[in-house]
Amino acid sequence: MSGLLKNTSQRRVESIKTAILSGRPFEDDLERLYTDLRLSAQYRQMVQIYQLLRLYVPEGKKESLYHPALLQAFISLQMAEEAICCARILQQLIPQDPETKKLMTGLKIRQESTLPGYTPISTLSRYAQRTISVRCPSKLPDAWQTKLGRITPQSLAHVDYFRKQKQLARVPKIYRTLVLEQFDELILNYLLEHVRSVVVLSGALLELLLALYLHEKLHLTQAAPNGKKSRTVFDLNLSDLLSIYAQKQLLPAHVLRLCRAARMHRNYIHIGKEIVEKNPLRPTAQQICLLAVLETIDVLFPHTK
Repeated sequence: MSGLLKNTSQRRVESIKTAILSGRPFEDDLERLYTDLRLSAQYRQMVQIYQLLRLYVPEGKKESLYHPALLQAFISLQMAEEAICCARILQQLIPQDPETKKLMTGLKIRQESTLPGYTPISTLSRYAQRTISVRCPSKLPDAWQTKLGRITPQSLAHVDYFRKQKQLARVPKIYRTLVLEQFDELILNYLLEHVRSVVVLSGALLELLLALYLHEKLHLTQAAPNGKKSRTVFDLNLSDLLSIYAQKQLLPAHVLRLCRAARMHRNYIHIGKEIVEKNPLRPTAQQICLLAVLETIDVLFPHTK
């Protein structure tokens, strides 16, 4: 098993195993480990850890190993029997937990839409089989060519891309790849002027950065914003996170205002909002959202000379 686990995870598993054998509480440490592995999409590793710890937990406490993150791992790895068993236990332990309800709904939908074994989901669409029989144009659409021309080292420097990359390189290694990938995707779409993509990606990255700071720097694993039910910080939405930051005064007033504006623009992911309110999403929205991200990075991961 040790060969399958990364060094950091292995040390944490050994600590949890020691607590189990000595009869000490281990649930909080296990929840933090599950949360970290879920955030980095290490589902197979999570299942391996669960299977190992089952060997050490007394029969009457095996339910303590179950968690919504583990259910998500079973679902992602298509371990149907394990997922059903986990869902049944979680329904008994935390019947009103919104995340558990959401995952159970997803599990039910997946069961109902399961294809025969080894059937690629893409085969449901005729386009996956289609071969291009028409003659391709000799060049890209003019609008696309114009946008692609905006991606230059100078334009990247103009949005402070290179310095922000160095600042985000200080994110804990387990999350770093995920953060940098999202930041790259955000900047690319900003330069291409894909307004809706920028708005959505900005909101997602802000959620991730704000939750990471609470989890890693302040060691806050759970929170109950505005009197709501306590949840892990990675399960909080952007509105909840900003409420916590406002309450604890963790962001300057101007940054908090930018982030709240970015959250409001994010609602435009629902295209019906533009139609009903007759208020289309304007290009200035992407600038506000990007500024919110850049300012937040400066506060949470300040540049060091």
